[in-house]
Amino acid sequence: MSSIPFKSIQYQFTRYIRSRGEQPVETEIVGDIEPRRLKIYRDLFFNNVCGFLDSTFPVCAEILGEQRWRELSEEFFLKHECHTPYFLKISEEFLLFLAQEYSPKADDIPYLKELAHYEWLELAVDVAEVEQPRDFDPNADLSSHVPVLAAATEGAFYQYPVHNASAANSALLPQATALIVYRDRHDTVRFLHTNPFTLGLLVILQDEELTGQDAVIALLNQAGMGLSDTALQGGLQILEQWQEQGLLLGARIDSNSDA
Repeated sequence: MSSIPFKSIQYQFTRYIRSRGEQPVETEIVGDIEPRRLKIYRDLFFNNVCGFLDSTFPVCAEILGEQRWRELSEEFFLKHECHTPYFLKISEEFLLFLAQEYSPKADDIPYLKELAHYEWLELAVDVAEVEQPRDFDPNADLSSHVPVLAAATEGAFYQYPVHNASAANSALLPQATALIVYRDRHDTVRFLHTNPFTLGLLVILQDEELTGQDAVIALLNQAGMGLSDTALQGGLQILEQWQEQGLLLGARIDSNSDA
């Protein structure tokens, strides 16, 4: 039997796998295993991880090109220590890698981290284990009742218009961009391009149980804007648009409400 502690065997073997064979292991560990068989393990693990990265970040891969994307995937596979065994979390770990360990090259797009987050957000919203709300009335007056948001609604603010990024449109200029990603009542993931001001209204609806009118007033107060009928009606129109787009399902009606 091997005199090497089992944990040491695990660490050395995984280092060997993650480094694609560049990190040597003691002969006693690999024994008589053929290099061909070890290569099968290396390729299997790496291709598995690449499959999740490729499917979650297709635009990133398209813009960077096959060679650079492959390099980045290998760097992630080698350097990053994932803290979860779940396959669906691999893409989230890739975001941590970009934030903490990634060293951009001269030709890399400056908005890579933001684009990756935007692409990941679609997966996060899609697989979020939340059910659509049931306690609401789709015909209720949004202004006088508490609006109900669709399930798994997320807002994000970026320095670049990453929703427009593609291989044919990769030279993006900095532009403050607010986006909302949500799962509608048919469990279809949808995207809304908005602005930082309106994104604040979403945050208020998520954090506080306010009627539509009170939420709009709270937003105007936060922005230091005076309350006017024009501003109030403009905010309420946004809520109505959100309901038409499926971001708002309706409003909550209390059981003892006269409405």
